[in-house]
Amino acid sequence: MIYNITNVTFGEYGIRNGDMIAMINVLQWLRRKHSNPNIKFYITPEIIISDTGYHQKFFDFLCENYDYFSLTPGEYYLPYEHIMLWDFRDNIGDVVEIPNLQQQQMKLVVFPIFDAQYNTLRNWPLALFMNILEFCCQQYPDHERIVCIKDLPKDITCPGFTVSTDFISNVTHLMQSDVYVGGDTGMSHLASALSPGPRELVYFYTCRGMIHTLPFYLIQGKGILNTYSSQYNLDIF
Repeated sequence: MIYNITNVTFGEYGIRNGDMIAMINVLQWLRRKHSNPNIKFYITPEIIISDTGYHQKFFDFLCENYDYFSLTPGEYYLPYEHIMLWDFRDNIGDVVEIPNLQQQQMKLVVFPIFDAQYNTLRNWPLALFMNILEFCCQQYPDHERIVCIKDLPKDITCPGFTVSTDFISNVTHLMQSDVYVGGDTGMSHLASALSPGPRELVYFYTCRGMIHTLPFYLIQGKGILNTYSSQYNLDIF
């Protein structure tokens, strides 16, 4: 059974990486509700945000490795219109479990965010980023340490870390990681949804973040959330 997802289903703002994880949460809830593991979603291509190309790459990755999405339309539509995807999560809870494709290693990954184009408070202050790197080097001296990022801002160095800028490689690093440190990004939602996922999940979110878009299972005690403002508290280190 294939349900078509259009901009009428979950609103007209488009789908990004984190939204895809939230959509899988809805899908797995429907599979349980109807005792049907064969339910899939077909996402009309125009609702995948194309500003960076990463969202299409992530969608392609999910299609190649999992059975959540169909590449051909179905004959059914969900009986919902203009439902905010993350509000839907408030009603069904957290049920998403994405099987991990990789074996975990002694690997620590940091997924910062510097280039958010909306809700820009999510962008990490540079001082916060540098303190996170220093803390990780001190706390995890025996781990392979990788900063996973699209582009490293100019004049920023990452002492003690390797920098990886290839998106799919970064997804693999995340799946292999023992420790995940991330901001308010889709990759934090992926890390929280993996089964099994990283042994330690540490998030740094703006203190103005929204509760219903927090990483999955955080409220149930999975992972640690630190918050910051432009005058963030250094005592968190």
